[in-house]
Amino acid sequence: MEKWAFTIDVKAIIFLLCCLPLFWLVRRWGKLRALPKMRLSAMQAFSTESRRVYFQNLPRWLFIAAFSFFLIAFIDPHTVRWSPLEGSGGDFLPKRGVALFFALDQSGSMREEIPVPYDVNASGRMAKIDLLKLVTSRFIAGDPAHHTEGLNGDLVGVVSFARAARVLTPLTLDHQKVLEDIAAIKPMQGDENDGTAIGYAIYKTASMIAATRHYAQELETRGQAPYQIEGSAIIVVTDGLQSPSPLDKGKRLRNMDIPEAAAYAKEQGIHIYIINVDPQIVSDEFIPHRHVMQRAAESTGGQFIVVDGDTPLSTVYQSIARLEKGKIEDERARALPLPHRAFSWYPLCVALGVYCLILAFLFDTLVFRRVP
Repeated sequence: MEKWAFTIDVKAIIFLLCCLPLFWLVRRWGKLRALPKMRLSAMQAFSTESRRVYFQNLPRWLFIAAFSFFLIAFIDPHTVRWSPLEGSGGDFLPKRGVALFFALDQSGSMREEIPVPYDVNASGRMAKIDLLKLVTSRFIAGDPAHHTEGLNGDLVGVVSFARAARVLTPLTLDHQKVLEDIAAIKPMQGDENDGTAIGYAIYKTASMIAATRHYAQELETRGQAPYQIEGSAIIVVTDGLQSPSPLDKGKRLRNMDIPEAAAYAKEQGIHIYIINVDPQIVSDEFIPHRHVMQRAAESTGGQFIVVDGDTPLSTVYQSIARLEKGKIEDERARALPLPHRAFSWYPLCVALGVYCLILAFLFDTLVFRRVP
């Protein structure tokens, strides 16, 4: 059930309260230095006040109104909508787990068919992209028939890559949205979109995880963190080798190699698992490339795995789940509603303050101008 609340920036209120003594001292000092005044009789009591005389203090009140609106904007008043996580039933919400990002290859070569076990496809063959989507979806959602428990309680995100890397789903607990995005992945068409920029995909995905963790840590320091990331990993599923598009020549990020991207992921405490689904990768001509990917993955605490008839992709995923979730208990807490800033009064207050300030200057200089 959604709840609404009105809140302000408490730190801004404390800052303003600390400034009150300084404001009082400045005002007091101004009065002490003011020139002496002497009241004289006036003829105002015998004259009829015109509308202009009646509104002569209007600029002053407009200046006060503008200053008040700016003060209100400074404390950042906003309305917050609190809603339980969709799919949690409103009763329970996992409060800690692992962040797993899937970097899935969608280059043109993923259209090729490869032999697969009969329990996956009755014909014994399937396109690489279809196999990838099927087994990845089973791994995320869980499938008792294939002994997969699913990733309940874990943050999951999806990045697809070919020439470039695209974030399809940021890290989320809404696994249904993740499954829908995976089902929509299709191999790239046309040379202008094709390529296999594995290094760039790893770097971009690691950056997303680092940003999410940093934001979660900021919320935790404020006592507002609904979820604690205990570990993170990137699962790269590809059928090829590092092969950036020739059209990206000279672009450093698009041409970033796998070891450099893995070094950045290691700095962020992220494990990398590189899974190759093309059986030809085990041939002797690809030994140097295999060693590069293996050393890069193992340097982060991950693995390089080749999927073949003896090592199906579903088994690989299960081993990764055991490695990444071994120390994470199935700890659940009462639903911590997620905050969403529904409306901020800050822009409106600033606009009203500027509007009052402009009117005050116009009235003071044009309408109620005084001549000594």
